[in-house]
Amino acid sequence: MVGEAGVLMNKKYYIFLVGILAVHFLFLYVLRFTAWPEMLLWPYLMTKGWLPYANIAVAHNPLMLFNLSIFYWIFGTGILQLKIFTWALILSFDVLIFFAVKKLWNIKPAFFALISFAVWNLFYDGNGLWFDLYMGVFAFCSFYFVKQKKWLWAGIFWGLAFISKQTAIWFLLPVGYALAQESGLRIKSFQKLTTGVVLVAVPFVLILLSTGLFPSFWNWAVKFGIFTLPGAGGQIQLPDFKNFIVAALPFSVFLFVKQRSDFSSLILWSLAGALGAYPRFEFFHFQPAVAFLAIAAGLAFTSGVKAGGRGRPIKPLAIFYILGSVYL
Repeated sequence: MVGEAGVLMNKKYYIFLVGILAVHFLFLYVLRFTAWPEMLLWPYLMTKGWLPYANIAVAHNPLMLFNLSIFYWIFGTGILQLKIFTWALILSFDVLIFFAVKKLWNIKPAFFALISFAVWNLFYDGNGLWFDLYMGVFAFCSFYFVKQKKWLWAGIFWGLAFISKQTAIWFLLPVGYALAQESGLRIKSFQKLTTGVVLVAVPFVLILLSTGLFPSFWNWAVKFGIFTLPGAGGQIQLPDFKNFIVAALPFSVFLFVKQRSDFSSLILWSLAGALGAYPRFEFFHFQPAVAFLAIAAGLAFTSGVKAGGRGRPIKPLAIFYILGSVYL
C-alpha cells in the first residue's frame, strides 16, 4: 500500500509538472515572440558557407550560432524554426531547473522554482532567442555541479557558457566564492575546475586555428566585443528610475528570507547573471539571472518567510512580492 501510494504521488507530481510546462508553452505561444534578425540572418549565411568573424561581423562568441546553423541546415530557416528552437530551449531549461532543485533541495521548492522561472522568463523578455538565454542554460548547469562539488563538470559547463557569450566571465565570482568555502580540498577542486575549462577551451581554440578564424575571432569577439563595443556610441543605455525599480523587484526576494548559506550563494549567482545588463540595459539581458531568482523564490516560500533574526513571518512583504510579480 505504501509503495502504491508513493507511485500515485509521483504520478500526481509529474502530471502537475507537465501542466506547468504546458501553461508556460501556452504563454510563449500566445505572447509576442521577438525574432531578432541576427538569429535568422547569421546562421542562415553560415549554412551557405559564410564564416563568422571572417565573412560576418559578429561581436559574440559562436557556440549558439554554430548550433543554430546546424538546426537550420536540417530543418530550414524561418520564423517557425526559430520559434521551435527557442521554445524547446526554454522548456528544456524548465525541466533542468525542476529536477536540479528537486535533487538539491526537495520537490516542493522545485515546483515553486519552476513556476517562478516561467513567470520571470516571460517578464524579462525571454520569449525570443538571444545569447543571454542560451548562455544561461550552461551557467545554470555549472551552478548545479558546483553545488554537487563536481568541479570538473562545473568547469566544463562554465567553459561552454563562456564560448556562448563573454559575459559568462561574471559567473566566476560565485564559482570563486564556492571554491573559497571548500575546506581542505580547495587546491584539488580548483585543479578539477581548471581542467574542465581547458577541456572546452583547447578544442575551441584548435578549431579556430585550423579554420584560420582565430585572428578574426580575436579582433571581433575579444578586441571589439569586449574592449571597444561596450563603450561605443549608442551602446551605453542606462535605465530610468522606473525601469530600474521594475527590473529590481524580483531581486527583493532576498530581503525577506531566512539567513542561510543557500541564499548567500544565490545572491551572487543572481547578480552575476544580471551584470550582463550593463552597460546596455535591456530586460532580456537578465535571462541568465532568472533561474537563480526562481530558486530563491522557491526556497523562500517553502521554508518560510522570516523577519531578520526575530523569526516572525513578514506576510505583508510576501503578499507584496507575489502581487507585484502577478502585476508585472
